[in-house]
Amino acid sequence: ATLTGSIGVITAKLLTSEAYHKVAANRFSLRRGKNADIYADSRPWRGEQRNKIEDAIETTYQAFKQRVVTGRRLSNERLEEVGGGRVWTGTQALENGLVDELGDFAVAVERACQLAGLPSDGSVAVRAVEFDKPRMPLSAKELGLKEPALSIPDLAEFAFAVLGRDWSALLGQDRIWLLADSLPRIRW
Repeated sequence: ATLTGSIGVITAKLLTSEAYHKVAANRFSLRRGKNADIYADSRPWRGEQRNKIEDAIETTYQAFKQRVVTGRRLSNERLEEVGGGRVWTGTQALENGLVDELGDFAVAVERACQLAGLPSDGSVAVRAVEFDKPRMPLSAKELGLKEPALSIPDLAEFAFAVLGRDWSALLGQDRIWLLADSLPRIRW
């Protein structure tokens, strides 16, 4: 059984002021332009910044909806009828024009091979490539610190371990994400 659901667009911003306060670390930043710090982790978005973020999310969402309208050959009205947060079974999604056919991953690979002009006789090797999922360190040991309590010399090491590596890996440089758990790797 399959489920087909509407999409959404999200963004996130970590706020770290309390974490810095707990380790007695002070920060100072310089910025140029009133929104240069829009993703700074020291405070929530101000009104104008929140509006910019919401506009970016809405622009991304509208672009996706336009691609669906074009790709699925649906009217905007029909997309609103079948979209809008609704979830459908595979059969319902087929009836509503949201999918071309029913099938599992193997069926999708076979169809992709046909569309790409590749042999669909099983000679194309496909394997899922899973992403390492970044996570925040949980302990001083995982942070690479010598002791559980932070001493003054460990503050710089802590800042690099938490802010320099793991949080930047978690957030990346992108502001709005479209996420997948894995990607297929195809060899022929």
